[in-house]
Amino acid sequence: MFNSLRNNLNLEALTKRYVIALAIIGALITASTFFHHKIINDQKYSSNIINQTGKNRLLLQKIKSAHIALIANREKELQSIFRDQLSDAATALESNHQTLLDREQSENLGAEMWPSVRQMYFNPPIQLNSQIVDYIAFVRTISSNTNQDLNAHSTLSASFISV
Repeated sequence: MFNSLRNNLNLEALTKRYVIALAIIGALITASTFFHHKIINDQKYSSNIINQTGKNRLLLQKIKSAHIALIANREKELQSIFRDQLSDAATALESNHQTLLDREQSENLGAEMWPSVRQMYFNPPIQLNSQIVDYIAFVRTISSNTNQDLNAHSTLSASFISV
């Protein structure tokens, strides 16, 4: 009718083992959740950087096509349209570039810029930041130039390095 003392000791030992096993499982789940969130945030940063650079690439194509159209057409009405397109694309490119540098939370770019990305933007030999700023200034110059000035600066390269 009554349980023996020996059975109660086995039950206490078994309960302690279950508690220890569950604590270990809980700690492993917590650690894996933490690391998964870290990996997801890193991937989110990478994907948003790729998204921003994709937008920049599209804007560069718009600048290129508006520049070619500006050179090809000598009608003042069409040229003003293409100059406006160049100016708008330069403004959008500048805004996207600044967003990338500011790492705005609204764009979900994450916290700090990765050291490899920072080095590419600010350190020799690439110094992409200064190249982009120079390119935007050159686009603004072309969009505001007269036809005579446009003939003197008739080529807008798609590459930042040749600007």
